[in-house]
Amino acid sequence: MRGERQLKIRFFLSLTLIAACSVLVLASALFVWFRAKTIDNVNAANESVLLNTETVLDKYIDTAQNYTMDFYRNPNINMVMQSEDNGWSDQLYGALSQIRGTLTVNPYLENAYIMGKDEPALMFENNPLSPDAKRELFERIRGSVIKQSPFMWTATMNDGKPSALLTVFYNDRAFDSSEYAGAIAITVNLQKLQRNLFTSSEDGDTRYAVLDAAGSVLMQNGPADSGFDPDLLGTIAGGTAKAGTLVWDSDRDGRKLITYRQADRGGLWLLSETPYENSVRDIASALKLLVWLCLSLMAAAAIIAALVSHRMYKPIGTLFGAIRSLSGERLGFASGIGGGGFAGGGGGFAEANRELERIAGRFGELARENEDSALLNWLTSPYRSDDRLPSALPPLRNAEGPASFRVAVLRLIRSEEDDGMTSDALRERMRGLPRLTEELFEETVTCRGFFPHGEAAVLILSERETGSFGDDGQSRPRWELLEQRIRSWPVKACTIGVSRLSADSGELKRLYEEANGSLQHAKFQYRASVLFAEDAGGLGDGPVPDGLAEAVLQVVRSREQELIPRAVERLLAAMAEFK
Repeated sequence: MRGERQLKIRFFLSLTLIAACSVLVLASALFVWFRAKTIDNVNAANESVLLNTETVLDKYIDTAQNYTMDFYRNPNINMVMQSEDNGWSDQLYGALSQIRGTLTVNPYLENAYIMGKDEPALMFENNPLSPDAKRELFERIRGSVIKQSPFMWTATMNDGKPSALLTVFYNDRAFDSSEYAGAIAITVNLQKLQRNLFTSSEDGDTRYAVLDAAGSVLMQNGPADSGFDPDLLGTIAGGTAKAGTLVWDSDRDGRKLITYRQADRGGLWLLSETPYENSVRDIASALKLLVWLCLSLMAAAAIIAALVSHRMYKPIGTLFGAIRSLSGERLGFASGIGGGGFAGGGGGFAEANRELERIAGRFGELARENEDSALLNWLTSPYRSDDRLPSALPPLRNAEGPASFRVAVLRLIRSEEDDGMTSDALRERMRGLPRLTEELFEETVTCRGFFPHGEAAVLILSERETGSFGDDGQSRPRWELLEQRIRSWPVKACTIGVSRLSADSGELKRLYEEANGSLQHAKFQYRASVLFAEDAGGLGDGPVPDGLAEAVLQVVRSREQELIPRAVERLLAAMAEFK
């Protein structure tokens, strides 16, 4: 009982382990999928914010661009631009009033410039540029076309400090070959525009920023001292992708989930930065639930495994009981102790397997004994109880004297490949062998056959008249012809053993044994397919000399591969000289 209990425990542990591993694999797959899904949702939200930010930024730029076009078409401003006369006049007053009102209504618009043909004609500056910066701005606008507005550039202010400026202009030059006839330029105060784009509140864990083409921060939400990693900014600005997502790990701020995209105008970059831990916060909150779910599934799997192992053991226990009954309670797994029990690393199964092999071998022996018994009964049983002639011997056509007979034993070897012949078809051909033999012996003999199984036959040939067999030289070619006929069937090999000729019906069993024994020599005379008992009369009765195999061993030791087949042939030929 101890072995049976250990077997059940093994079944239970195996099924539980399989179920637990399956649950863990499923949980891991769900975790990875849900984490990726959560990160995708965060990315989608950040991309939506960046897209909206770009749209709002474009609207502000478009507003400034429209102002430049309106100023360019304004008659008062256009007259000042064309005449380059900044003396007091009604036109100058009208131009100043309109520009000042625009800058007052839109605080993010900082400076406005009316460019003449040769130099700036009129300037309205809340944050003045240095003279050199003004000249640089004029030269840049004079050589640009409309589609190059807006543009980012670094200007030197009147106090000597550099400042990044977003400048919008209109100069009525659509092509490089177009004539320059003046321009209107407006600079944008990025710090004031930043307050319109982003909130300065520190609530929330996601930061947004607008970068120039070189990767410098122009605008951002939150405090100004909360800078971004310079390596990150350089990686984004120097990359070839126009949009994307990456996980950035820095020593200062830890891992960050970065989403970025490049704006369609001005070469600006929009960036969002979210702590990686917060990106998967939904996973963190659901982790406890996932753990409890896994434990519950494992507990349910253990219960099911216990039931299944109990149900699985029932037929196995019945099988082991049957084996135990057949073995006569001799097996080690019956008691479950010692090296043969279940505790011995699967010893119970090994013991049962060995016992099944022994039983199978015994059944094979019984089958062979049954075949031999049927054959002996066929060889020795007479037609009638008062008749001395066995039923296997056909009756003589005349009673002038005792009829001579001989026994032949046939063995076939079928090909391992599919030869197209079924077992029933082969059995029918085998049962036609007696008639085929009589035809080959030209109806001078009577043949009867016994077929122990589908690939063997015992043929008894008896002469119909005295002297029908003739001399040995006449009958041997007929046996070889019979072997050739059989070889024409889809079989791999055919071997025939033929006994001596006898007229004593009492020697029928001995002649069968003689013919069957002659087949043993086919192992050595592998080129011979018909073996005659007369040829074995001169074989030696002693043991095979020990030195016969030495020649083969020497060739093998010397690794002369091409000589091994000839050496083996000589060994077989020499061994064939001994019974």
